[in-house]
Amino acid sequence: ELGCGYGHWAFAAWAALKQKLGPKAPHKMLLVDVVDTHSTIAELIALNGPDPHSFHFHLGWIGGTDAAAAHNTSEPSAAAVNAAQRYQIAHYAHAWGTKASTGTKSQPESVVASVMSLPRLLAAYEMPCMVDMLDVDIQGAEIELFNSEATVRYLSRHVRRVHVGTHYPAWKDGLKGWHDKRGLKIRQLFRDHNWTETRVYNPGPYPGRTHSTSRGPVLFGDGIYSALNGNAIDC
Repeated sequence: ELGCGYGHWAFAAWAALKQKLGPKAPHKMLLVDVVDTHSTIAELIALNGPDPHSFHFHLGWIGGTDAAAAHNTSEPSAAAVNAAQRYQIAHYAHAWGTKASTGTKSQPESVVASVMSLPRLLAAYEMPCMVDMLDVDIQGAEIELFNSEATVRYLSRHVRRVHVGTHYPAWKDGLKGWHDKRGLKIRQLFRDHNWTETRVYNPGPYPGRTHSTSRGPVLFGDGIYSALNGNAIDC
């Protein structure tokens, strides 16, 4: 789960797995965020009862490539992904009252976050060759993550389903959102690699956008992009 917050989606997925396949069904969850919510997740694990060894937390930024990135407020021309990092880390760490993956005290206006590619992340935590589902809610940075043919090729070999929260512009000079030509390019990239879209609801400005669904009109705070992998995964 990329952009896990306090891990609510991961706990819901664990509960659904237990209900469908039984309490002893093998599973492994990897939760990732730029804000350090690890201690709260550990408390929730203790309250809800899953095996703590099956839940893993990574503090950092997941992008299309491996790199170290920094953004300083005195440099307005910094790359959009760095603006996105700075916004997310500052905003969510403050809103949630938690620690963030930040720079040094001597550089309070600079945010430094380790950027790791998705393949490297999954390898680092020895995740299974086949991943049942990748859930992504990273506040607009999904554009940077999926705007990479190498990433989509990797997903096509290892991941059965992707479910992405898509976003309206959040940064004045940052990422422009899933609804523009880059979002359309990413959707085409998935289709070119034999993925089938199951749900696509475009995002809108706050408080969201109402969409017609099989269960009637629903107001979504974020947009939704959900797709199934049509490729055989041979691990």
